[in-house]
Amino acid sequence: MENASKALLIATGVIIAVLFLSLFSFVFLRMSEHSAKIYEMMELSKYTKFNQKFLEYENKNELSIQDVVSIINLAKDNNENNKFPTTIRVVKNSQNLVDFTDANILLSNSNWNTKRYRCTVTINAESRLVDLVEIVEI
Repeated sequence: MENASKALLIATGVIIAVLFLSLFSFVFLRMSEHSAKIYEMMELSKYTKFNQKFLEYENKNELSIQDVVSIINLAKDNNENNKFPTTIRVVKNSQNLVDFTDANILLSNSNWNTKRYRCTVTINAESRLVDLVEIVEI
């Protein structure tokens, strides 16, 4: 009888230990899933913050040449500091003017100063970042 009661105590201890281990692994699994979601939200927040810099120009109906220069400089800064480049395409009179090494030249050209522009932003599905900004004279 004495051996049977000791066996029951040992079996109870083993069952309680297995329950604690199961509970611990369940809690650990839930916490790791939660932290992965928080990390994903933080990454999405970084993408949104970066994209918003360009998207604020897309929401404007008319852009001035100063806005265009700001967009070009923003893209140049991004291209120097980021592994995902942002392409700027400026279209004037149905001609694609691609290379702007010095965007301030646009400010000094009176022909560009009097015009208004519209901006279209394209976001890359893979990187979730802005990869093309097209500026068209309206």
